[in-house]
Amino acid sequence: MIYTEAEYKRALKQLEKNENFYTAEKKRLTADGLKPIEIDRLLSPSMSMNLEDLKNDIAWYEQAKKGKFLPLAGIESLGKALIALRISSGLTQDEFAKKLNVSQKQVSRDEINEYHGISVDRAAAILRAFHATLESKLVWHGRKAA
Repeated sequence: MIYTEAEYKRALKQLEKNENFYTAEKKRLTADGLKPIEIDRLLSPSMSMNLEDLKNDIAWYEQAKKGKFLPLAGIESLGKALIALRISSGLTQDEFAKKLNVSQKQVSRDEINEYHGISVDRAAAILRAFHATLESKLVWHGRKAA
């Protein structure tokens, strides 16, 4: 996952580098006489997974920058939404830390952990800092009425 603009810029460069390497390897293996299916078997598992992961991370960060949030898939996805709030607001981790009266290292740790384990009070403080609210509903899939 990408947390900062600097990481985003590095990820874009890394993606370009990986794509260029992948293309060059494909050309080299083709020149060596390998068939497309053989090339795919050699390159696909690791290269395509790395490229897709990187592309997904970049796409998520770009959406967050635009303020486009995916619906929460459950309480477990709240952390990503909190990170997206900071990114879309244009605040750096340091600026956000000052707003919350905590250290930049604390914000970085929280974001790396996707805010797992924070208290409800802490989550509420973060939402207040962004003038955001969390709307939710509880759906119980337990016992059915007779």
